[in-house]
Amino acid sequence: QLDDAVVFTNADRPKVRLANYAYEVRARADPQPVVDQITAHFEHQGAQCQAWEADQPQWPQRFATYLESLGFVPVTEVVFALQQYTPPSKFNQELQIIPARASYSEVRRLYETVAETELNAAGDLDGTRCLADAMVDRLDEPRFDLFLGRIGGRPVGIAGCVTLGNIGVI
Repeated sequence: QLDDAVVFTNADRPKVRLANYAYEVRARADPQPVVDQITAHFEHQGAQCQAWEADQPQWPQRFATYLESLGFVPVTEVVFALQQYTPPSKFNQELQIIPARASYSEVRRLYETVAETELNAAGDLDGTRCLADAMVDRLDEPRFDLFLGRIGGRPVGIAGCVTLGNIGVI
């Protein structure tokens, strides 16, 4: 936790965004001190920040321009907020939901599949392993709760929630 951001650093996985990024960055009027503090933290850890996520829906133009001048490329994320939820009247009786920490090996295999398919690491065995390792490393993050779903004893999916104070992101 830094003054103006929550940062995740892992020098063992230098090119993995999920292992090296700044989150909830407070976009102040003058971006340089914020960027300098975060950059210094990453340098001290022997890593480099791969991505920046603002604490608001959109970066202020001055901050965005500054990050772009450093070589970062803007990416838009879509966030959906759940206003009302009615659970289904009938659940699959074979569905089992357990904490992901209870089965690292099954979760890692799912993460390898995600790395190969969704993150386009297919054919890059080292890249697939590195991405899967970085995602498994996050299981020990205290603000991250991940659950593994099984049907008939076979893993079928994962769902998680990252919490920052009273806010949770699924």
